[in-house]
Amino acid sequence: MNNFQRNNSQNRVEPVQVDVPAFVAEAIRTGQPLDIGKCWSRAWTLVMSDYGTFLGYTLLANLCMQVFVLNFIIFGGLAYYFLGRIRNERREMSDLFIGFQYMTMPLIFAGLIQTVAVSFGFLFCILPGLYLALIWLFSWHLIVDHRLNFWDAMEISRQVTNHHFGAVLLLWLTSCVLIFTGFLCLLIGLIFVVPFVWAMWAYAYEDIFGGIKRPQLT
Repeated sequence: MNNFQRNNSQNRVEPVQVDVPAFVAEAIRTGQPLDIGKCWSRAWTLVMSDYGTFLGYTLLANLCMQVFVLNFIIFGGLAYYFLGRIRNERREMSDLFIGFQYMTMPLIFAGLIQTVAVSFGFLFCILPGLYLALIWLFSWHLIVDHRLNFWDAMEISRQVTNHHFGAVLLLWLTSCVLIFTGFLCLLIGLIFVVPFVWAMWAYAYEDIFGGIKRPQLT
């Protein structure tokens, strides 16, 4: 289920084909309960251990994300970078742009579909838009971590997040409080908190999905 294929003629990694129900069942079986306090404490320890690097890379990524569509690829790069750091894997600045080399179209399609669906959800009623935004939060991580196509990643994220929905909602609310506090401190405060939020969601993903064997990127 976790093998992937490289298209040698185009030099890119192709999305894997997975059994979505089996993947979801395995994630639920091996996943840990989402501990919000542990997510925050581990994120704080990680980011403060190398704060200058995390801040610089996050600022660079956010500058690139000012271009529409490009931001979807950078989302994948940030997910890949933070997952590697929490796993003590080597990561460099170039890894923020790995989405231009691997899984480019799945990241773009996932971003476009989520943007349209969440926008309509917020337009007609706030709660559907919020729900859609939450259930697809881990799509970026799944695409770059398991080389999934966009729809499988979104569907797996939806089903597994629903299993942990209360904790994910609470974690999102606490993230909003932190970001809002950063806004109150003007731009400097917001810049300060963004790396912690990315690290916290990486740890949340690792707790929920980390028990599933990942394909090796070669």
